[in-house]
Amino acid sequence: MQADIKYLGLSELRDGISNGQNGSAPLASYIQLAKAGEQFTFVVGGDASTTASVQSTLNTIGQLEAAVPGSVKAIEGPNEINNQSLTFNGVGGLQGATALQQYLYQTVKSTPALAGVSVDYFTGYNTVGFAAGPNPSTTAGLADYDNQHPYPQGGQAPASWVDPAAALGNETGARGKFVYTEAGYTTNLSDVNGVDATVQGKYTLDLLMDAAKDGSSGTDLYQLLDAYKPGSPQGDDGYGLFDENNNPKLAATGIHNLTAILADKGANASSFSLSVLNYSVSGQPSTGNSLEIGKSDGTTDIAVWAEPPLWNASTKSEVAAPTTTETVNLDGAHQVSVYDLLSGTAPIATYASTSSVQLQVTDHPLIVQVGAATSSNSSSSSSAPTVSTTPTVSTTPTVSTTPAVPTTPNVSTPTVSTTPSGSGMSSSSSTGGSTATTGSTPSSGSTTTGSGLDKLVLSISEDAYQGNAQYAVSVDGKQVTGTLTAGAAHAAGADDTLTIYGNWGAGSHAVGVNFLNDAYAGTPSTDRNLYVDGATFDGASVHAGTLALLSGGMQSFNYTDVTPVSDGGQNQSIGSGKDQLQLAIGEDAYKGDAQYTVSVDGHQVGGTLTAGAAQGSKKSDLLDVYGNWGAGTHQVAVNFLNDAYAGTPSTDRNLYVNGITYDGSVNATSTTALLSSGSHSFSFHS
Repeated sequence: MQADIKYLGLSELRDGISNGQNGSAPLASYIQLAKAGEQFTFVVGGDASTTASVQSTLNTIGQLEAAVPGSVKAIEGPNEINNQSLTFNGVGGLQGATALQQYLYQTVKSTPALAGVSVDYFTGYNTVGFAAGPNPSTTAGLADYDNQHPYPQGGQAPASWVDPAAALGNETGARGKFVYTEAGYTTNLSDVNGVDATVQGKYTLDLLMDAAKDGSSGTDLYQLLDAYKPGSPQGDDGYGLFDENNNPKLAATGIHNLTAILADKGANASSFSLSVLNYSVSGQPSTGNSLEIGKSDGTTDIAVWAEPPLWNASTKSEVAAPTTTETVNLDGAHQVSVYDLLSGTAPIATYASTSSVQLQVTDHPLIVQVGAATSSNSSSSSSAPTVSTTPTVSTTPTVSTTPAVPTTPNVSTPTVSTTPSGSGMSSSSSTGGSTATTGSTPSSGSTTTGSGLDKLVLSISEDAYQGNAQYAVSVDGKQVTGTLTAGAAHAAGADDTLTIYGNWGAGSHAVGVNFLNDAYAGTPSTDRNLYVDGATFDGASVHAGTLALLSGGMQSFNYTDVTPVSDGGQNQSIGSGKDQLQLAIGEDAYKGDAQYTVSVDGHQVGGTLTAGAAQGSKKSDLLDVYGNWGAGTHQVAVNFLNDAYAGTPSTDRNLYVNGITYDGSVNATSTTALLSSGSHSFSFHS
């Protein structure tokens, strides 16, 4: 999940929290995300809420805020009261929801541990069976922000649905601050509101722009990923930005590009005074709009978009959008770059100096990035660049965790990308001529990707025919490379070397190699194939690590990660008996080492223990725990006693269980990171 969030370039998440109850994520998972820089909005209030249950949830939220100060941005009242049987202390309906909201607001504002945390209003009012209720903007003691979930219906454009005049039915006259904590489009075509992934992608970007233009203080998209294929027997609503295989849909790709282009890494990015640019847009259709977004370095991003109808709900098919020629007129000559959010993070046109930019706008936002003012306009003869509005989108996009930041070429005439990135071809033209690159380049013999403590090395070769073999690699079902191209001839006994770094933990893991472009014309010499000729993991040969991929698709092999032996600094034993547990322990030391205790079936074995092996060294302390536990299932608990955190990864004391064996047998699920004080338990069988 962290890779998905990082790919999107977002730092705020919305969720419920119950610390592991009913299969939910434990508090430690939220602490881990918070330490990685994420902030949370938490929804409070369920079907049968009471004062005690709300207080219990707030206590858990307070623990997270205490562990990572600033990690809790907002606490939200009950979710969609029209879609659940909410009661509060036995009172249902709008009255019960309002009473819970009042108690929530009063408690948050009077709790020192939650100082500075905003309170968002509950949702689902002003719907069938529910009146509009009080206006939190004019009624004291309810919320800091009004709230609603304006899902567009029937595949319609988002503008009218996110208009606060329509969405916030409890507000009349002067409007207060508001947020939308859910909105989005589903790709489940069996749903009356379903659209395809292309329309979802375009309209999601439009929705974000509309909400910002309308004054929303924050807009949350539901949801991160699809648990199952939309319409499958297990059921899934299809609103995910990532599909059931964790591949980014077009919506995720667009958001990735948007956040990369709008990123502001200035030291005062959150506190600068906005300098308003004087601009206008001519030629816009009735659905057209624009939005000015400032950056701390003085750069201004102007989003320009239109929202024509894109979806025929009767035929369940996309409607072609018209193209409109629009002109952005500036207050003088500036350096300018133009970006298409569905084409990538590189500009589709750049100007060294211009006072106007002509755009071809269809159905999703273009970004006009206006830089420093220039003394003259030297590009007037090329003021109408061609803009690609129908980009080719890869069906298996590569997730990049370090998106490239575009740069502006210093040329006197615009540089225009005629084929969007991701399609496998790019070309550019300028005063000096043109260059083009096609496809991906065959491997030069050695490729390295990923990061982490574990090292997987694959030896790759191919039978080439009308081009080289292309492939991608996954570990445990998650793709860990982009599209790679083989270059070493199998018949010659040569190999490319692919090195992949990651943190996969102890136990058995599956490596999948997906052959993407098989070709065969009837003879051995007209047959494109791919081979994995060998594999090593952390320097040890993988016995099953050879594959012959003679047709397209994925094949896999397994390897086992056995936690490495300690450097000897802290090897010790506790307890006595004929049964032996061995725990591999690591730590992040900060102002002292991590301390812990070990219990089996609720009984502590030995005293307080101190870790010594640095987690970053890929080594572990080995702790032998002896006892006579008898046949059956047993619980071993590791209790982290002295967490410490001073706000940065280098000032954070943590404890890690890197593996457990029982009488020599590896427990494949026995790894965890204890990022805050407390206990974590594992099962083992004797």
